Amino acid sequence: MTFNVYFYAEQAYLSHVKKVLTTDPVNYDHEIESGALCAISSAAAIEAIANALICEYIKLEKFDDLRIESKFEEIVKFGSGKIVWGVSPWQDVAELIRVRNWLVHFKNSNIGLLNSEGRWIKDEYNKIPKITPSIHLRREKTARYYQCVREASKILVLSCKKQLDEYNFLENEEYQPTLVG
Repeated sequence: MTFNVYFYAEQAYLSHVKKVLTTDPVNYDHEIESGALCAISSAAAIEAIANALICEYIKLEKFDDLRIESKFEEIVKFGSGKIVWGVSPWQDVAELIRVRNWLVHFKNSNIGLLNSEGRWIKDEYNKIPKITPSIHLRREKTARYYQCVREASKILVLSCKKQLDEYNFLENEEYQPTLVG
């Protein structure tokens, strides 16, 4: 016997984030560590959905060369819409992409200098970092990124289709990363 095996990366990523959000962090370091992995997973989930939609509906050549934001814009444009990056959920998605880029293109572990009030100090040796882990990688942001990815993904799907169908996991949060049959 032979079976087709399907792997839905976007569901694996979102399932991971949901599980993290349902468990309490052990300590601050664990929260930041989980937040970093969840930011990368959330960004990967929405990009996986965008790539699938582009392949199935838009048939855009060389879409891998596009920035992730451009992929979203192309999908929404396909549905006769336009993304306004300054409003929810796109504002949070843009922030998530900045956090993801900072994490996956990380260059130096010395990210800056903080004063005793928790403010970054810029001097001849230190720049203000693009991301503040104690803000962008905390549980509240992880939950916000998870929600905005689900909301923005629904917009992307509905720009190509009239209903969520096989993307109903964006509504019900019931994830099935693999299917054999």
